[in-house]
Amino acid sequence: MDPVTGRPRRIAALLACFVCASGVLAGCTNLFAPRTPERPSEEGVPTDYSVADSTLETMARAIEAKAGGNALSAYLGALADSSADGQYFFAYFDPAAAARWQAATGRTLPDPWGLDREEIFFGHLSGLRGQRYDFAWLVDVDHPNDEDLGPTQRLLHRQYVLTALPEGAGAPDTIAVGYADLTFIKSQTADKWVISRWQDRVDPAVGAFPANPDQLSFSARRLENS
Repeated sequence: MDPVTGRPRRIAALLACFVCASGVLAGCTNLFAPRTPERPSEEGVPTDYSVADSTLETMARAIEAKAGGNALSAYLGALADSSADGQYFFAYFDPAAAARWQAATGRTLPDPWGLDREEIFFGHLSGLRGQRYDFAWLVDVDHPNDEDLGPTQRLLHRQYVLTALPEGAGAPDTIAVGYADLTFIKSQTADKWVISRWQDRVDPAVGAFPANPDQLSFSARRLENS
């Protein structure tokens, strides 16, 4: 049983295997298998944007690397830039998370949320904890099927979980959890798939007012740094 979502891990794993085996995810690798996070390194984050899933894996490794090497450019390279890709990246907040932030701050939501704000957010995310990170993209069990919207556009549904790993004994600390509906486009100038729209969703098992105040969605993490 997953301590964050309350869902059986085996179901998510079986769904991942089914999706990969059925060929629904082009170029799908074993994206959901546990792996050992890499320490930040000046050698840089390996980048691969050739298919949507490799783009997600590049983002995961960039988050885990924090400020090491080319982590920031590897992360931003996964997001659409109108000068090269034909569209611009925008992130959209979960309504419940946005309402929570507005009630607490009395402020207006930042609009739009594009590459410039996401660059700042990456630095904020990297500095939340001093420990090593593990970032995982998981199957959205409520929306397990990705969608082909055309020859150059896809919609992927994923759960994300970011944990800070203990230096010694102790349990990992979940510091971000939620869901994302990710619209990918194929770049107009390069052989790469990038995210043009990120619709964030609060994990219903955690809620917009989590019992553990650290288990926030990316919506809440973005807004706390706006």
